[in-house]
Amino acid sequence: MENMIDLILNEFGIANYHLLKNKQGKFLLTNEANSDFWIILSDYDVAVDKQQELFELYRQGMKEYSTAEKNTSILILKCISHFDEEIKAWAVETENDKYYFKKYVLLYTQKAWDSLNNEILVDPKKKLSDYLIDSSVFENLKNDSSDGPYTLLYGIAHKLPFLLLEMEKSKLELSYPTNWVTDENKETNEWVDGIPDKDNEIDDYLDELLNSIDHEQD
Repeated sequence: MENMIDLILNEFGIANYHLLKNKQGKFLLTNEANSDFWIILSDYDVAVDKQQELFELYRQGMKEYSTAEKNTSILILKCISHFDEEIKAWAVETENDKYYFKKYVLLYTQKAWDSLNNEILVDPKKKLSDYLIDSSVFENLKNDSSDGPYTLLYGIAHKLPFLLLEMEKSKLELSYPTNWVTDENKETNEWVDGIPDKDNEIDDYLDELLNSIDHEQD
């Protein structure tokens, strides 16, 4: 993939979402039933007047979709130079803001993206969900930094609710190797078996996973 948006759009495609509009860096997607909509942005202004302006423009442009007004999420893919408390606070404030849209913020550095893209996501036959349940990938996550590529990989899953459902499907389709039940793989096996299969459990599950790992701070 050339960049983060290419990866994200590809994952939406795998989940049977299609692109409705692409204008000035804004991507709008919906599922097959036109019941779930996503706007993808590179930044977001939480000022109420700016949100209201965006919402009104969106509402007017989506009149043909009766469910769009109340069933739209915004995914903000924000590339930053480094992580600090200010940008983390902005991300929390944005996601906790309940006006107009449900919001997800994915913060990442160009360095983390380059490493993820060029060193980890190297098998063209693998979907992102396949990497997420790979035992070696999971082991590397435990030793990754808070702004590292493995943390970014699982962070992407956290922001795309449908992706962990795909992980569940991949888990069920696995043909476990003979050594899967060895002591070496026991922890990863238990983790894979613990992936929830209910929509309302997914966010809490990955929150707990990422928070339980003692990432080193740069």
